[in-house]
Amino acid sequence: MENKQSAKQSAFQTLLLVLSIYVVIELYISTVIQFTPEVKEILGWVDFVICLLFLFDFFHGIYHAKDKWA
Repeated sequence: MENKQSAKQSAFQTLLLVLSIYVVIELYISTVIQFTPEVKEILGWVDFVICLLFLFDFFHGIYHAKDKWA
């Protein structure tokens, strides 16, 4: 059971890594290229969802930490 949980955690961390790389690349491209308002709105929603995932990971880590202040 623990191995399955560890595999899920590892997959989620890999997803967060890939999303972090995506955000950096998207920020760079958006400074170089002017997007249409529709594309900007879609990218805004995608960034919002990614931020929610990062926020979930942050609070999940705090909730499961043994020493919350450390």
